[in-house]
Amino acid sequence: MNTADNSTNEVFSYHLVKLDFFSAIRFFIFPPHSNTVSGLKYSLCLFTMKPGISVFSFARYNFTTLALIAWWEHADWLDRFLESGKYPLSPSESWHIRIKPYRRWGSLKELNHAHLFKELMSPSGTVSARPLAKFNLSKT
Repeated sequence: MNTADNSTNEVFSYHLVKLDFFSAIRFFIFPPHSNTVSGLKYSLCLFTMKPGISVFSFARYNFTTLALIAWWEHADWLDRFLESGKYPLSPSESWHIRIKPYRRWGSLKELNHAHLFKELMSPSGTVSARPLAKFNLSKT
């Protein structure tokens, strides 16, 4: 990730959406993609999980609640996307927060060029942390 000043308008969004089982599977298989959504640089759609339960147990996975992490060129693109109604992510169907990253642990090649906002490292107000972790069954 590159260090940025306040001049960049890119933003990340973190969405949680609860759907019926079949809609959730469809959304997981066909999430928003940078090839089809203007202003979207990268997105990752994940099922939510319950910690403390074996990774081999179906009870661990919540197949009706999805998390979508998206990287946008500009906050305006995110607003247009939410207003479009093409995906079940409108404020009446889900919730989201907007994120500007300031620290990075680990590596995700798709996010190598995302800007880090160093001025946010010592915030004066409330902050919300949203770790992004990809589950790799072969490493459990």
